[in-house]
Amino acid sequence: MKDLSIRDSLVQTTGALYQSLLKRDDHERAAKLASIIKKEAEEEVYIAFTGHYSAGKSSLVNHLLHDHILPTSPIPTSANLVVVRKGRSEVQLHTSDGRFAKMSGSYDKEAVQRFCKDGEQIEMVEMSGDYRGLEEKVALIDTPGIDSTDHAHFLSAASILHQADALFYVVHYNHVHSEENIRFIRSIKDQVPNLYFIVNQVDRHDEHETAFEDYKKQVVEMLLKEGIEEEHLYFTSVTDEAHPRNEMLRLIEKLQELQTLPKASLRAYTEQKIEHVLKEHIESLKEELQEEGLDTQLQDKRNEVKELEAKNRFIENGAKQLEDEISSEMENILKNANLTPFKMRELASDYIESKAPGFKVGLLFSKNKTEQEKEKRANDIVTDVKTRMKAEVDWHIAELFKKEVKRHQLGEELLDQVMAFETPVQESLLEKVIHPGATFSNEYVLQYAKDAGEALKRQAKQKALPLIEQMAETLKDQLTKEKGKQQEKWTQAKQELQMLEQCIEKNEQIKRDIQHVWDIWKNGTDELVQEDWFYAKKQWMQHDQLKQYHAPFHAEESGQENEQTDHDQIRQSQHLTTAQSIKQFEQLSRILLPLDVLQSQRKSFEKRTKRLQAKEFTLALFGAFSSGKSSFANALVGRKVLPSSPTPTTATINKLTQPTEDHPHESVKVVFKSEQDILEELDQILGFSITGEKGDTFRAKLERVLKKRQFEQDHRIIVEHFLEAHARFHEYIDKQTPLNVTLQELKPYVAEEAVSCVVKEVTVYLSTPLTDKGLTIVDTPGASSMNKRHTEMAFQYMKDADALLYLTYYQHSFSKADRSFLRKLGLVKDSFSMDKMFFIINAADLAKDQAELETVFDYVRKELTKEGIRNPNLHHVSSKEEIEGKGSTPYNQYEQLRKQLDNFIEEELTKDAIELLHFEASTLCGTVDKLHATLHQSEDEKQAEKKKVESSYEAILEKMSHVKRSKLVTESVKKDLQEQLYHIVQRLSLFANDMLKTAFYPGLSQGNFGQQLKKALEQALKDYEFEFVQELKALDIRMESFINQYFQEEWEKGMQAACAEDPYFSLRLSPPEEKKAELKQIEVEAELSQFEPLLKKQKSAKAFFEQNGKAACIEAIRDILLQLTTEWADKEKEELLSRYEKMVETFTVRYETEALQQLNEQKQTFITSLTTDDKEQAIIEQVYEQTNEWKSQLKTI
Repeated sequence: MKDLSIRDSLVQTTGALYQSLLKRDDHERAAKLASIIKKEAEEEVYIAFTGHYSAGKSSLVNHLLHDHILPTSPIPTSANLVVVRKGRSEVQLHTSDGRFAKMSGSYDKEAVQRFCKDGEQIEMVEMSGDYRGLEEKVALIDTPGIDSTDHAHFLSAASILHQADALFYVVHYNHVHSEENIRFIRSIKDQVPNLYFIVNQVDRHDEHETAFEDYKKQVVEMLLKEGIEEEHLYFTSVTDEAHPRNEMLRLIEKLQELQTLPKASLRAYTEQKIEHVLKEHIESLKEELQEEGLDTQLQDKRNEVKELEAKNRFIENGAKQLEDEISSEMENILKNANLTPFKMRELASDYIESKAPGFKVGLLFSKNKTEQEKEKRANDIVTDVKTRMKAEVDWHIAELFKKEVKRHQLGEELLDQVMAFETPVQESLLEKVIHPGATFSNEYVLQYAKDAGEALKRQAKQKALPLIEQMAETLKDQLTKEKGKQQEKWTQAKQELQMLEQCIEKNEQIKRDIQHVWDIWKNGTDELVQEDWFYAKKQWMQHDQLKQYHAPFHAEESGQENEQTDHDQIRQSQHLTTAQSIKQFEQLSRILLPLDVLQSQRKSFEKRTKRLQAKEFTLALFGAFSSGKSSFANALVGRKVLPSSPTPTTATINKLTQPTEDHPHESVKVVFKSEQDILEELDQILGFSITGEKGDTFRAKLERVLKKRQFEQDHRIIVEHFLEAHARFHEYIDKQTPLNVTLQELKPYVAEEAVSCVVKEVTVYLSTPLTDKGLTIVDTPGASSMNKRHTEMAFQYMKDADALLYLTYYQHSFSKADRSFLRKLGLVKDSFSMDKMFFIINAADLAKDQAELETVFDYVRKELTKEGIRNPNLHHVSSKEEIEGKGSTPYNQYEQLRKQLDNFIEEELTKDAIELLHFEASTLCGTVDKLHATLHQSEDEKQAEKKKVESSYEAILEKMSHVKRSKLVTESVKKDLQEQLYHIVQRLSLFANDMLKTAFYPGLSQGNFGQQLKKALEQALKDYEFEFVQELKALDIRMESFINQYFQEEWEKGMQAACAEDPYFSLRLSPPEEKKAELKQIEVEAELSQFEPLLKKQKSAKAFFEQNGKAACIEAIRDILLQLTTEWADKEKEELLSRYEKMVETFTVRYETEALQQLNEQKQTFITSLTTDDKEQAIIEQVYEQTNEWKSQLKTI
């Protein structure tokens, strides 16, 4: 070990940082610092291998070490970190509870490999031995697959990579462009000094599918976008060392070079890693900083508290304060009121004069004139005073009162009273002010005016006082009610003020902490740290105390453990083949041709026979990207038709079908998307609406978007491709006319992005043994596509296709991309009248032996069972070997699958149609028998027979009327729909839990956590919306199946049973053949804005991932989603119910019409037969003999 004493400044500095991080409870990054310094102390070079599961990482490491020390399998195996070193033979097992055990000397290699698979109990396995290809002081690290469906595998892979001096990211040849690869590389590339990209299993390359140079160019372009140079790309193969594209030797040379990295480089890497961890820590601290503007918020909150305290004081004294304020204001109004101006004094003088004892007017009739004059002078002064009181007092007092009533919200009733305020002015008051015996003079008039003004003001006060008291009392009642609530507001505001003060103090402390750790790193420190601070203290234990790990086995239900389903053996037909049956039906039709009375039934029978003969079947292929659907389709038709590629292309619908008159053998029809289709697709890809962009034409909108918008490079390329393709094929896009090309010209339309992006569907017309049977093979993009149109189409094919084949890739079986779609298949599987699903493990020739193949086979079977697909019809094949003509092998069950498909198509799919025709044939022959019997009846017997026919007819009509009137199906649909929607909401809540756990992975802590978390939630919400839509699509299939089953029971079987004992009538009703209307496009949106308050509460990655923040956040999001989903379900329920009620109504009319047609034809036949002439009787005799002979031949066959 290197002498890393306390005198080493790097150890001293990092130790001080370690202590600071622990004080901040950042244990994760503190542990990273310790592990980095421990590595430095041991002078080791860390070379890590990571990538997606089953890419061959462990096999590659075994090959490089020349020893099979790591477990390998096409299914997820490595469940923990495995560190391999050169040294004496020893194994250290580090448990997840912080203990460790040692196995020294000779040990059981298989037992160790089992521990390597035990991710629950064992956190890390350290192995040392005399491994070739490994130098001293070098650690080779193998990690679990980062895209395993087990999220713990991702965490394990990410936990050690910060220490790596070099990282080799390993991908399978067929899965280079997986999104998980890009996402993980972006999250790790800034942490690792040397990042390399290995495309393993290059021996899978097929030059006939894709030129290697084209493939390599795509990979190089992808890596360059992520900042990885071409020199850091390696193509390898462990199984075919001599492969011309195998760069294993170049890889080994690079490993040798990395193992001897100079100490100066390692020291520099160590410092870079410490600084990266420190920056992560600082970023996490910054994320804990409260939002900007806290100082402003603090001042605002202080002001708010002051206002509330003032309000509290007002509540205690408000009523008295109001009374005092109003009284004071009123005094000012009265004080400033000018009630005795000059005009009023003149009127007062006249009034006072009129009240004098000797006042007299005129000589003649003076008494009356005097009284009139007195009255006039009194009216004049009263009128003037009233006017003046209103202007100078009443209006001002009323306005004062109104203002206070409104300010304190004292009520409309009180407002009406104050608005009506008016001081009463009577002559008596003015007269009372006159002093008897006073000498009339100007001085007295002035004194009178003054006295009158004071009297009027006292009158106004007296009038106002009750209103003031009422206002004060009303306010007091209000304030008493508000007191408790106002106190709560004040308490809350005080608490918020304290929190703001604490936040500001916390912010200041965080800033001090950031400055402190940065100062330590930049300037060093004298802080005391323990010399061995970087060594973890673990409790030792005996290795035999560990439980031996055994791969989990999911037991099937009792009696099904090893049971092979009926699908594993082709049932031997005990009846006629379809072709033989058609031949027999055609013969019967010819026999019945002379019999006019049966022509209607015969033509119906002949029509059904021809329909069976011309029957076309659809076989739909589903599977995740690079599962080999195109290769499989090619193998089915026995030749290479569809181009297959290990790199993804724009998903188009590809069909292989039999030629027609318009489309000869090896011709191709290309159907293009409409401009609206393209815009909707781009809206979904880019995340905003292009339709609303300025521009008169499609091209103008796209060109403007390219010019004005900021895009990720990938999105820019997509838009450019659409523009280029539109320019080239705009005529076909605008007119929506198909383009006819030859098979040799097919490839660009399905495999080249710049062309296929505008292609909607490609149909290849081929004459092959399979297509000539009327079989159309459809390669769908539905399994992992998020495109709405593809989803619609996927569910339509799921419902309407005669057979479904789901493909998964042998070395990447059952990935995340498979699960969502398979869940939907599990939900609808039981809705189909027969099991039409076939599950295929493709590329099984990659199995190293039979035991490994059986392991993968069992794994896929159990995973399918977990998704609700019980007893799956599962096969393993090799499309490659089949196309190469190698025939059946233990790894390739193509022959068995082909036989089963042939049997399924020939027997299962035609069985119902043949049974129906046999029933009709039996009914027709029975009718001939009855016609023959009537030939020998008397007239009376014929009339009696006619009455019996009429009676039977009416009885059956009554039964049919009863079935038609029944409300059972409608009520059952309502109940079932309600239950199904409830279960969907509950199921989606569970889905949200798993989805969010995966979405919020620890890699989000790299960079700006808040932005990363928001982006992750945004994508998760899109996934959730997509899942809801898929759930409703699956529901629609189940509800249609429920309705179909009802009509089969009540109409098809029920009416058939009603006629079973009837000697005259028989009914065989068939389900409607016309396609049902497609479910309308479902649009739902979980707006991110509803979750933003919740996101703002997530202050730091540390609190989120280490302090139960993630669980609490997920639970809160689930609550919001549960409410949203319930609203979505309620909204869709009415439309769905209307759809199903309409379907019931249509089915009822359809079945009733068919039943009446059959009954009326049979009735007419019997009635007509009762009046036959000699010629007709001879024909009946002839037909009778021939039908009996036909029946005998049928029995013989």
